[in-house]
Amino acid sequence: MKNMSKVIKKGFVLLACAFMLLCGSLIPALTVSASAEETSSDRYYDEYPISTYAVDSETVNYSRRTYDMVTTTNEAPDYYANSDLSNSCGPTAGGIIVGFYDRYYENLIPGFTPNYTNGRYKVKDKVYIPALMQELYTLMRTNVDDVGVSEADCKNGLKTYVEQKGYNLSYSSVKNTWGTFQLSSAKSAIDNNKPILLFCDEAGLIIVAQGDHYDRIVTSIVQNRHVMVAYGYCTVKYYNGLDENFRTDTYLMVSTGLYSQSTAFVQVNTTAWLDNGYAVTITA
Repeated sequence: MKNMSKVIKKGFVLLACAFMLLCGSLIPALTVSASAEETSSDRYYDEYPISTYAVDSETVNYSRRTYDMVTTTNEAPDYYANSDLSNSCGPTAGGIIVGFYDRYYENLIPGFTPNYTNGRYKVKDKVYIPALMQELYTLMRTNVDDVGVSEADCKNGLKTYVEQKGYNLSYSSVKNTWGTFQLSSAKSAIDNNKPILLFCDEAGLIIVAQGDHYDRIVTSIVQNRHVMVAYGYCTVKYYNGLDENFRTDTYLMVSTGLYSQSTAFVQVNTTAWLDNGYAVTITA
């Protein structure tokens, strides 16, 4: 019986050891999986070309309609991602910001003139802007810790680039201390010729096709978390035959960073799609 007791005890010890070894092999795997989920959940990324899908098409009939539209000076560049840079919406948005300010601070993109003589921004060239995006891609640590960029790396990389060129960059949130989007802050930024860096989660890109006393409003969703740039705001008011205002839509106007749809509206009547937004100021 004494020997049997030893065998049983030894069996329990071996079983316990085996269980601990099994747990030891499982726990790191579970930990890595949880860690990967945590880091990827706050990343902004996309493959080229960035994919969207249509979710809604609506027709608004009206008797009279008014547009109140304000943009930064000459709007903003509508650059799109480099085809050889994966998950690069952060560097693309950063490139749009830099291209916007290069007309005022020429050393931001040495040797490059971002606008035509009429003031309008040029389309993406084949040398300067791709090189700019490649540099921002590195400075933003794109795909280093996980896919795409984090908000912090995107902002820090853009700031580093600007400071390396001899200028200053600052960010001002368009959300209040409770995390609520403040349209007044966004309007103030645009009124003062400052583009806004937007960190988005499945943003709805809106195109408004105008007809004879009707608007056709088509919404497409960017499938992944995405970074883009706002350069204007627009309020559309619709009136019926009695001249009663029955609907008001408020939008931000954005450079999307997409090749297929370079500019669009985004709805700000609701902003569940907006993780964060920052007015960007560059000074000498």
